[in-house]
Amino acid sequence: MPKAKLLDNKFHGNGKVCLFPSLKVLEIEKLKVLKEWFDSAAAVEGGCLFPCLTKLYLSSLSSLLVITIKYVPLLQELPNLPSSLCNLEFMDLKSLQLLPNIPASLEELNLSDLKALQCLPSSESISSLKRLHLIRIPLLNNVPQLQLLPNIPASLVELYLSDLKALQCVPSSLSISSLKKLHLIRIPLRKSLLDLPPGLKYLCCAWKI
Repeated sequence: MPKAKLLDNKFHGNGKVCLFPSLKVLEIEKLKVLKEWFDSAAAVEGGCLFPCLTKLYLSSLSSLLVITIKYVPLLQELPNLPSSLCNLEFMDLKSLQLLPNIPASLEELNLSDLKALQCLPSSESISSLKRLHLIRIPLLNNVPQLQLLPNIPASLVELYLSDLKALQCVPSSLSISSLKKLHLIRIPLRKSLLDLPPGLKYLCCAWKI
């Protein structure tokens, strides 16, 4: 186990997707060569990995680059993330209200179907971010910061926004020269798309899909 590089549904031994149906707290530490916590394919194939998990602790995982957490419906608490992390994806976590501290190394953040999430990371914590996806996060609809998205980092290359009903206009911070791809899916913009970045190479605006 200390030499494990990937934890997925196969480490249970029988290939079942629902690994520990009653597990509530999981601690993983001192796996020095671990690079990925559950591949996304394992989650997609068969549904819920940890149906009762409420707390997850990660410690001393110095090589961890990718964390994908999907379909853990009761998860409420996450640890401070490893400083080496580059890619983070949270999907369909119905009970998660707050994100953990985001390491400065993070380059890609995907947040989708987080029913209880109430706030976004600060600009200081995502200063190196290159790709940001925000999809169906209902409690952010009435949060003032979402209307202007002030936390867009200057390093951002791709921004994907979908089903965020309170977003009224593309923020002035999107004029950053690094942005190349912009997706606006079912975003009821009330102001015209002005001040788009001069280096933009791909723009997708869709209201009815």
